[in-house]
Amino acid sequence: MGRRRQSGDKFSQGDLAVAAGVSRREVQHVADMGLLPDGSDIRALKRIAVIGGLVAAGTPLLAAGALAKILAEMEFNRTDGELPSGLDYLARELPKKSPSPTGANDFWYHRAVLPYPKIYTPGAPLPSDVLIEVVERKLLFIGNLRGLPILNIATGGADKASFAGWIENWERGSQARVVHVTERIGLMDDEENPTWRKTAAAITRQVQMARRNAVGWFAVNASLAIRNGLDRVAENREEATVA
Repeated sequence: MGRRRQSGDKFSQGDLAVAAGVSRREVQHVADMGLLPDGSDIRALKRIAVIGGLVAAGTPLLAAGALAKILAEMEFNRTDGELPSGLDYLARELPKKSPSPTGANDFWYHRAVLPYPKIYTPGAPLPSDVLIEVVERKLLFIGNLRGLPILNIATGGADKASFAGWIENWERGSQARVVHVTERIGLMDDEENPTWRKTAAAITRQVQMARRNAVGWFAVNASLAIRNGLDRVAENREEATVA
C-alpha cells in the first residue's frame, strides 16, 4: 500500500519533493540534518521550496539548507517564521464577494487567489519578491525586485542589496554555515554606538566592494520559488485526484 497522501496545508514528503523539484531522499536528508522546520505544515513547504530554488541555481543541497535556515531565522520576523511569498498581499485584492481564505497561511492564500488570473499569474515575479544573492560563494545578500534593501544594516544605498553574512564551508556539505552579520557587529540596538557605526561602515565598504568586483555571483527569487512550489503541489494534487 502506498503512503497516505496529505491534504490541505499538511504536506507529505512527496508534496515537499514536488514543491522543491528535488527527490524524496533529498527532502529526508535535509530534514535529518535539522534544516527543515519540525512538522509537515506550510513552514516546511516554504523552506524546502527556497532550498529547491537555491539548488536549481547550483548551490549544494546542504549549503542551500543552511542559507535558507539562517535567512528564515535571522532576517524575517513573520508569523510563520519563513521568507515571504507575497501571497498575503495578493489576497487583499480578492473581490469583496469572494470567499475569504480559510486559514491565515500561504497555502490558503494561494488557494484563494489561484482562480483569479487578473490577481495571480503563476510563474510571474512581483516587485516585493525577496532576492537572495550569493557572491563568490562567500557573501550572502538579500534585496528585492524594487531594487531596495530590505534591512538597514550594512547596506550600500538604494540600489544595493543588504548584507546578511559570510558563508563558510560551502563545499563541505553538512559543515556549511552562515555567520550572520550580527554575530560580528552585534544587533541594531547598538547602532547609536559610535563603535558599532564605525564597524558597520567598514564592513559595508568591504562587502559592497567585493560585490561590485565579483567574478561570479547569482541571485534566487525566493518568494517566487515558494509560489512556484505551491503551484506544483496544487497541480500534482489535482492530477492525483483525477487519476
